[in-house]
Amino acid sequence: MDTAGIDVPNSRAIAKQLLTLAQDPDNQPFIVQEQGCLAGLVQYVQHEDIDVVLIATRALQFLSSHPKNKTAMREFPALVENVKLAKTRSHENPRLDEFARGTLANLGVPVRGYPSGESSDGDEDEENNVDAENVDCTNATSGWRHSVRKKKCDPFASARDNDWLGAGRETSFSRPSRSLETITLAMDGLENYEVRSDVETVVIKVQGVISVTANPSRGFVRIGTRDEIDIVERALVRALSLAGHLAKVVVAPGAARSHVTETKEDGDEYSDDCENYEGYGGFDGDEAEDDDYPEYLEEEDYDDDLSEEGARIARHGFSSLEARLEQQRREEEARKLEKSSRLIGKMSSALSNASSWLMGY
Repeated sequence: MDTAGIDVPNSRAIAKQLLTLAQDPDNQPFIVQEQGCLAGLVQYVQHEDIDVVLIATRALQFLSSHPKNKTAMREFPALVENVKLAKTRSHENPRLDEFARGTLANLGVPVRGYPSGESSDGDEDEENNVDAENVDCTNATSGWRHSVRKKKCDPFASARDNDWLGAGRETSFSRPSRSLETITLAMDGLENYEVRSDVETVVIKVQGVISVTANPSRGFVRIGTRDEIDIVERALVRALSLAGHLAKVVVAPGAARSHVTETKEDGDEYSDDCENYEGYGGFDGDEAEDDDYPEYLEEEDYDDDLSEEGARIARHGFSSLEARLEQQRREEEARKLEKSSRLIGKMSSALSNASSWLMGY
């Protein structure tokens, strides 16, 4: 049986996983510290399959760009020698020469095209990044596309696989800017501080929300968003329902809205075609269009009229919302780093114990 043929898919899958992890600067020191991962990449650079070599060399280029990794990688047995040997196979794929030269340059090894010690992850590499978005994946010899952005694809998969992923179809570089939309939710129990605080916390976590204004005395919460308003409305009602809060979307008279959602007592959603819920929670059409309540509150936009007696407004403008989102981002990054570290450790152990995967037989 041809065991080398069986090995290629396994090797390619492992190398791709290492490349994905290596693209994150936070992961790069951990990968190099795990001797099994680095040893595996060094072996993959000499693999018989050119795709495995490409992926491994690109991963080494990412790893070598981190300042903490340069010395350890330069001194790692056979790393520099294997990368130099891989460079001689660039006739099989022109990108291999770029990845190999970039790796050697990062490690301070003199190579033609890069001054010694110059990082290959600077402005030039920013343009030539093979991070699966700016590359024409359907033609390995076509070079880089700088003027358009591609749908995410796997630069090392077959042309057929990339076509299935939608490679080569142009998409806009940035999402078009949307105008600010305001969603008004009528709710009971906002006079209770704990209820109001919980509602604000739930709302802020919903994707697309950029501002929150709660008026306990009038029984409504106003949310600002630039995303698709129907989608955000559904997400808000669902999130509040799961948290045990009944919410109804209030639409101003004349507003064009494809649907209005609310929650039943059992937490399920249903749609209603009516465009206004007059009288719900003390809300009527005039209040829905009340100019005293701006659609989007930033610190400088607060109106003194909002502090009228009896109207305890809980406001979260851009600054406070940004702080909460930043805290959530840090927590998410910490969880992601912990997850990546565990995965790197498992891969290192697997690579150390499975030498047949590394050698191609």
